[in-house]
Amino acid sequence: MAEIESLICYYSYMNESMIDANLTCSIRKNPLYDPLVTPLCDHIFCSMCIKPWLEINDSCPSCRHSPLIKDQLQKPNRPLLNLLNELLIRCKRCGEENTRRGDFMHHIRRVCPKANINCSAADIKCPWTGRPDQLDIHLKTCIYTQMKPLHNERMATT
Repeated sequence: MAEIESLICYYSYMNESMIDANLTCSIRKNPLYDPLVTPLCDHIFCSMCIKPWLEINDSCPSCRHSPLIKDQLQKPNRPLLNLLNELLIRCKRCGEENTRRGDFMHHIRRVCPKANINCSAADIKCPWTGRPDQLDIHLKTCIYTQMKPLHNERMATT
C-alpha cells in the first residue's frame, strides 16, 4: 500500500477538470485512489483520507452519519474501479502522456526511462538502483551478478 501511495506523486491527470465529481474524494478533492465506501450512507473516500479521519472521528466526513468505524468500510464495486483505472495520466518522470492510471505501475516498473530500477541481483543484496538505460553498464561490473549463479547453486543444494 505504501508503494502505491508513493506513486501518486509521480503522475498528473491529463484533464483533471473534466473528471466526473463522482470519481473524486470529498476530502482531498482529487480522483479517488484505493477507494473505500461507507456502508450506510454510501459515500466514497480514498483509504489514505478516510482512515486517518476515523482515527479521531466516528462519523462520515460528508454527512456526519455515525457511528462509523474503519472495519465497516467496504471496497467499491468493480465498475467504479474500472472507471478510475481508465483515467488518463501523464508521467511526471518521463512526460509520457495518455497512460491509463491502471497501467501506471507497469509503466514505472518496465517502461519509464527515468524510473529507478533495482539490479537483477537485488535478491542477493546488490544495493544498486538506477535508470533502465544504466542497467547494462552496471551489470558488466556487478560482483553480485557474477556471484548469483554460485549463490543459486548453493541454495539449490541446501
